[in-house]
Amino acid sequence: MNPAITATPSTGQREIRWRWLNALLHLLVATALGIGGYWLEQLRAELERRPPVAIIEVAALAPPAAGADPAAATAALRLATRRLAAAGYVVLDSQAVLAAPSDLYVPPPAWVPDSTLPGDDHAP
Repeated sequence: MNPAITATPSTGQREIRWRWLNALLHLLVATALGIGGYWLEQLRAELERRPPVAIIEVAALAPPAAGADPAAATAALRLATRRLAAAGYVVLDSQAVLAAPSDLYVPPPAWVPDSTLPGDDHAP
């Protein structure tokens, strides 16, 4: 076989090809990491702009007995919603929610007022 006809590259040519392929691979990985980092930063910023949600069951505050004071139940509801709003939550009534994870629901014992917020002496 004639050595001039064979198309096998020399060792130097192979080394140059591997260097280029290695550089290209590094460039692609760096680009993917940069785009991924940018995307994650955008997602984090978007999630920070969204306020947390708290779902309360207004029906749970209804007076259990006929002799109970409905005004006290309404005042407790207003106080609970003001506290949650002051903490940065969006407060929803459970009757307006079709489906949500259970950890978004605020249990009724958490609504019992133990202190007041500034301005709690008047209705919102």
